[in-house]
Amino acid sequence: MWSMCNKRSWREATKLLQQASLAPTSTCPDSQAGGNELEGFYEAAARLLSCGKDEVAFVESATRGWALAFYSLPLEEGDRIITSAADYGSNFVAYLQARDSKGAEVVVVPDDEGGQIDLQRLREEARHPKVAS
Repeated sequence: MWSMCNKRSWREATKLLQQASLAPTSTCPDSQAGGNELEGFYEAAARLLSCGKDEVAFVESATRGWALAFYSLPLEEGDRIITSAADYGSNFVAYLQARDSKGAEVVVVPDDEGGQIDLQRLREEARHPKVAS
């Protein structure tokens, strides 16, 4: 994917991301902060990612972006959240909230002997996305 973007798009996206890290803008869609520069960011990011600018999400941090995506999932009783032992702490808070409020099951896949997620166990757990009723 990276080889598909031209150098100009890459420079534009990098410049806008660097500016955003120094002075983040609002995640509210009606925000006028940044004006044309923010619009330029969405256009440059869309070119870089080969997608529409309406498919680009820009938030203040990776944690916030992950939380927005996770909490938008329509989890329900019996759904399984499969994660690794090395997952980020705030993600576990969200998993436990989903367990307590929605009845989802949290499954932590252990590491293998090399300290990496046990891929065989992950495959086994992923075969059953819902708890058998």
